Amino acid sequence: MSFLFNWFRGKPAAPERVPTDTVIPLGSFDDTKVNRSLSLDFTMRYDDVLDVQKLVGALEKLLDMPGWRKLGARLRLNDQEKLEYHVPEKFTKERPSVSFTHITHEISISSHPLASQIPRATNKLTSSPPLGQFRPILLPPNSATKLEDWIYSDRPQFQLHIVSFEDATLVTLSWLHKLLDAMGRSVLLKAWTAVLEGREHDVPELYGYDFDPLASLGAPPSKIESEEEVEESVIADRQLKGWSMFKFVISYVWELLIHRREEQRMICIPAAYFKRLKEQCLQDLKGMHPATITMDTSDPSNPKPFLSDGDTISILNVFGMRNLLSSTSPVLLPKGKAYIANAPLGLIASEIRRSLVEQGTRSQVNAICRLQKRSLAKTGIVPVFGTSDMTFGAFSNWSKGKMFETDFSAAVVKEGEVKHIAGRPTYIQADGNAIGFSVRNSAPALGRDNEGNYWVEGMLRCETWENIERAIEGME
Repeated sequence: MSFLFNWFRGKPAAPERVPTDTVIPLGSFDDTKVNRSLSLDFTMRYDDVLDVQKLVGALEKLLDMPGWRKLGARLRLNDQEKLEYHVPEKFTKERPSVSFTHITHEISISSHPLASQIPRATNKLTSSPPLGQFRPILLPPNSATKLEDWIYSDRPQFQLHIVSFEDATLVTLSWLHKLLDAMGRSVLLKAWTAVLEGREHDVPELYGYDFDPLASLGAPPSKIESEEEVEESVIADRQLKGWSMFKFVISYVWELLIHRREEQRMICIPAAYFKRLKEQCLQDLKGMHPATITMDTSDPSNPKPFLSDGDTISILNVFGMRNLLSSTSPVLLPKGKAYIANAPLGLIASEIRRSLVEQGTRSQVNAICRLQKRSLAKTGIVPVFGTSDMTFGAFSNWSKGKMFETDFSAAVVKEGEVKHIAGRPTYIQADGNAIGFSVRNSAPALGRDNEGNYWVEGMLRCETWENIERAIEGME
């Protein structure tokens, strides 16, 4: 009867619940509107021929390990419209832990009309063609792109698509953002590599299998805490509310209506160019008062201005807090254990560094998460901070994930002729699909490749990319 009811309503029916599945609710920072609406496709190009069965076999073995089986769960909505993981009692051919597809081309990658255009590093600052044009070669025809593709089917959370050439291999892993974030992906890749190399003992315990380790983060102050003990967020007074929030939303919508065309492209910053860029940034800081910038005090007798690589190329930084939550009290994420889910967010380069230091304390993380939880409970979205006339942008630095070090050498069948480290990716990209909103002005830095080049993506107006192209030509 439920199937007929859904059919008359024009709504697909979710598969019947399997009684032997273990049901686990999603964490509070995972089941959000944005995470439900954004699917991700993560691609690595290896200039080697890889043993596909070894790769998929290692991933399947990882996802069948205790705790890690959660990543092979099915996604469902319960009666309260909350997302749940349904973990099969046993993974089978009919209900595998990962959806796997494979295509082979009996030609070199340079001979393929589309794959040959996938960016390669040069000794010049370059931008790529629109990344969306590569989807036909990177994804299978029935690729999942939205929440409904998961909850109204019995497909696993991960989709693995591998494309083999005579001298290269493209490996694309796809998932819905509510499953994990960038650093969670890094943990997954390291564990996958460990299993591939037969080092199952190096796979960390997956922490938070059937509970939310971050449930207490940002919780309302307890009765025993005095007002003085509860620190407020340093940016609390900049939260947009009421009329200011309304003006910001109208401005944001107007931007998308008037300038509808947008593209996601890749910029490759050569190692030598980036070195000069960072040196110039540090030079600019030499005349500033030490109290206004972050100083490197590793040599107390000779303190110097400090900037990370990410500060040099970012405008707004998405703050990763895993280290903080495992090194301050109360410990929510024990060291040595893996947490794979979504951690909440917390002169220009030096101001970014100063802000990260100021907002990166445990008290400040707790304060901002408290604001986030209040807003999520009330509106279903995270709060926005700034001014009503600002242009929103998000920059996420994935360099700490060291994804260019993902070592699949244990699966190398034949090395390619392109200069590279065997079994290491020479190119990485993150594409995806957003439903109901735009990721315009978002720009992840994927990290430094094994030759020292930095790769940075951006979703920008087409006109903006034209300006960037002209600027790059001028820099040459």
